[in-house]
Amino acid sequence: MAAVRHAGDNWQDRSLVSSGRYFSERPRQLSRVLDALLNGRYHGGCVVAHLRGAQASTVPGAGLFAFMSRSTVPMPSAAGDAAANPEGFDRAAFLVQLEDQVAGFFADQWR
Repeated sequence: MAAVRHAGDNWQDRSLVSSGRYFSERPRQLSRVLDALLNGRYHGGCVVAHLRGAQASTVPGAGLFAFMSRSTVPMPSAAGDAAANPEGFDRAAFLVQLEDQVAGFFADQWR
């Protein structure tokens, strides 16, 4: 379990809220926490092993922002541009495939 305390956007420090970096920093901070918790070398396998029916896979070439809808404007951050796709990666096609997989998974679980 982890509780993210966003630097610059918490009850003690609101300095990031009015900054132009607000929308690039929050995802990056959350991504760092998720990477630490679900790093396959440490925890990813444990999570999959203990969740009934859990499925996990690696998406070649996906990049950090592949699981979110593509922004219509550039979103530069220290982790890269969230609006850009890695070379050779088709985010639109991947998201359709992911949606089908998620819907299929839940349909199977609810039968």
